[in-house]
Amino acid sequence: MRIKTRLIILLLIFSILPAAFISFLLFENERAELQANALRNLKTIAEVKEAQILEFLNAKRGRTVDFSTDGFIRNSVRMINRIGEKERKFIEGGRLGEYLRTNKQVIDPDIIEIHILDLSGMVIASTDSSFIGFDESAEEYFKRGLKGSYIQGVTEHVHSGKKHKFIPVAAPLVLNGKTIGVIMNGYSINLANDIISGQRSLALGALSTISVYELEAIDIYLVNRKGFLLTPSKKLPSAKVLEFMVDTFPAVSCLKNLREENGEWMDITGMRVWGASQCMKVSEGVVWTLVVEQDEYEALAPLRSARYVVIFITLCVAAVAGFTSYAVALSITRPIDALRKGARIIATGNLDHRIGWREQDELGELAKDFDRMAEDLKAVTASRDELDREARERIKAIEALRLSETKFRNLVESSLAGIFRMNLQCGILFVNEALAKMFEFDSSVEMMREGALQICRDPEQRERILERLQETGRVEAMEIEMVTKKGNIKTILLSAVLFRDVITGTVLDITELKRAEEVAREAERSKALSEIYDAISNVVTDYQELLDTVVDYIGGLTKAPCVIRLLSVDGKWLEPVAVHHNDPELGGLMRQFIAANPQSSDAGVGGMLMKEGRQLSFGSPEQIWKTVKPEFHEVMKRLGIESVLVTPLRSEGKIIGLISCFRATRGESFSPEERILIQDLADRAALAISVARLFASLRRELELRVKAENEMKSYAAELERSNADLEQFAYIASHDLREPLRSMDGFLRLLARKYKGRLDEKADRFIEFSLAGAERMQKIIDDLLEFSRVSTKSRSFEPTDSGAALNQALETLSAAVSEASASVSRDQMPVVTADPVQLAQVFQNLVANAIKFRSAERRPVVRVSAEEREDEWFFSVEDNGIGMDPVYRDKIFEMFQRLHGPEYPGTGIGLAVCKKIVERHGGRIWVESVPGVGSTFYFTIPKRA
Repeated sequence: MRIKTRLIILLLIFSILPAAFISFLLFENERAELQANALRNLKTIAEVKEAQILEFLNAKRGRTVDFSTDGFIRNSVRMINRIGEKERKFIEGGRLGEYLRTNKQVIDPDIIEIHILDLSGMVIASTDSSFIGFDESAEEYFKRGLKGSYIQGVTEHVHSGKKHKFIPVAAPLVLNGKTIGVIMNGYSINLANDIISGQRSLALGALSTISVYELEAIDIYLVNRKGFLLTPSKKLPSAKVLEFMVDTFPAVSCLKNLREENGEWMDITGMRVWGASQCMKVSEGVVWTLVVEQDEYEALAPLRSARYVVIFITLCVAAVAGFTSYAVALSITRPIDALRKGARIIATGNLDHRIGWREQDELGELAKDFDRMAEDLKAVTASRDELDREARERIKAIEALRLSETKFRNLVESSLAGIFRMNLQCGILFVNEALAKMFEFDSSVEMMREGALQICRDPEQRERILERLQETGRVEAMEIEMVTKKGNIKTILLSAVLFRDVITGTVLDITELKRAEEVAREAERSKALSEIYDAISNVVTDYQELLDTVVDYIGGLTKAPCVIRLLSVDGKWLEPVAVHHNDPELGGLMRQFIAANPQSSDAGVGGMLMKEGRQLSFGSPEQIWKTVKPEFHEVMKRLGIESVLVTPLRSEGKIIGLISCFRATRGESFSPEERILIQDLADRAALAISVARLFASLRRELELRVKAENEMKSYAAELERSNADLEQFAYIASHDLREPLRSMDGFLRLLARKYKGRLDEKADRFIEFSLAGAERMQKIIDDLLEFSRVSTKSRSFEPTDSGAALNQALETLSAAVSEASASVSRDQMPVVTADPVQLAQVFQNLVANAIKFRSAERRPVVRVSAEEREDEWFFSVEDNGIGMDPVYRDKIFEMFQRLHGPEYPGTGIGLAVCKKIVERHGGRIWVESVPGVGSTFYFTIPKRA
């Protein structure tokens, strides 16, 4: 094949293929843009329709709850529930149904029927009286309606030979805190279709709406939780509602995984469509799927018209390219033919022949070179003197080059910068004295003897430098660390170029400069840390200013956006409290991004941190995107979030929050020093937050305690006044009762003495009962007087010999002690500050109790002891009597509380008197007892100055 033919073919290929490829890219780009716009529009339509349907259902739920609070309905239901006769129950249900038709159904024209059900699920009233007596207990709306308002979803009833499809909305009927029945409002399923089609908005007065009938090739329909069609489909009119099963991708995705879709799939007719779906949680366990679809063929109609234009343009380009290719091929091959002919003529020995081509392109230059070659050939054959002259000129050029090399070497040797040449295996070809001194060698010769140049301290970084030299041919001003001959580490600035497998470069020692910069940064960091520590130390209860200071300092130090999140009170969320970004505009965008993407404490990077309990680094955006809504991925790219460092806020071993810092580079983008500093600041901030929260908690607790103490004082004062009034009343009442009781007792004794034996036996027994009752009443009154005298007839406290008080008590009980043959012993008794009369009364009552409740199997033994303690005297009265069950140890100190029958006389007030006396003295009294072994009564008397 001739060169001209090949050139034409190649030029055609390189002209037509790029045009076709560009056309294809433009077509695909337009298709992708068209699809993205269509999907966004479909998503918007789906969200609008979802909001309208949910708003409609919530309004109907509210309407049903409102009906359930109607007093007439609840009272009527209660009355019907109480009626036993079936016929009368039907009549009352009809009256209630009439009330529902005339007063409730007219309020909401969307209601097609209202049922009232009793607790068994039986319809007892309805706007359609034929439903009365119908059993609805198996329906989900009845079961859940007993507990709260509930939307069942679409259901179908067969009644009177007709099918009824409606949406039941139920609510409990509650009266006096008890559920007495359920009310159900039934709404037509056609209302959902009206909302989807836009007819309901127009009926409510809207001037315009998103109408499914006006949207070309767009179909909108609902699918219930079982996968059946809820509303008609424009694309498949023959599909019957609640009978046609929908198993398309968005319906299955929502019903099985509660996942909303936005993309392309096959519709119910098997056609490829673009669409969007929304999962609507209508009520507990009731999920509907809203699907919005557009035919892909119709959506791509604008591209089909553009396709013909692209084809026409491609053909035009091909025609122009063919003509151009032929012209270019001809312009190339014509000079070649002329050169070929000229070469043949010169080969015959005609050295005077010239091509004579005047074009200024490469072929023209080649022709000129060919003519010069012919002239040079003629000149060579004509004269050898010219060759000698050229040899002398070349010798002069070599001498000039040697002189230039000497000057260059002197310049290199006197340079303060290190200069080197080496091969790709790091073998040294040349180093100057400055570089040898920099690497702490005695001379460049010694350094070259080492044979290899270790540019970097880190072998991996050395390999990266070599790879970059091989890829780009140069590195410029790269800051690295090197190790000298003596093991010292220096920071250098490296620049190098690669030419013909030889690396030539310069090295500047910037170690001292870096140290100066580090000292300056450390001073600045110390100043900032001092300010932060001052802020931490000044935190009392408000730590927001501290968090703003910490996040601004970390963001300024790392030149990275940062956010501080604290764990919510319920521990479920990580709530943002402080945000930093160097760019105010992007800072606002970042706050919107954070607010729109709440971070759960058990998911995403926050959840991993809560689980691991340590500082974590995520080096790619894919690891972060898992917890971010897809629509915000572009925002993350704009914010430059490619990697993140998450640092825990720990206090007392618990994580109370975290600090997130972002960088626009992937991998480990934060240095170890930055990570240590951020963790230190996080720990100090967490401590300050915990202290502030503790202060706040203590302040609240203190306020509550002061309030409780004030209320306690108020209650105590009121109780003291009430007790004083009761004691005064008891004293007066018992005192005034003694005189009539004494008279009654006297007359009863006179009656017994004069008429005993003169009446029948039953009368004598009645007189004995009356005398015993009068004596018991007299004893109770005396005990009441004694109890009231503890407060009304008390004496002031004075130094009292407790031994003398005990002697007085034993003297009073001498007869009882002798009768029981009891043994009473005691320890050395102290002098206490007390009321001597009342102290003796306490001893008397406790010893009397020990003797009274003695065991029939052994002689009673009583021991009275006293022990001095730090701020009180500790007394005990121990016996070996019958004892008692420990469960009654508090009850026996209450008035008139007795544990035994009439075999043990008494009114049960003696221990209550002891308790009142001891408490008046500021002490305590209690008992420890073992049944059948005995009891020990303890009481204390405080020491007083």
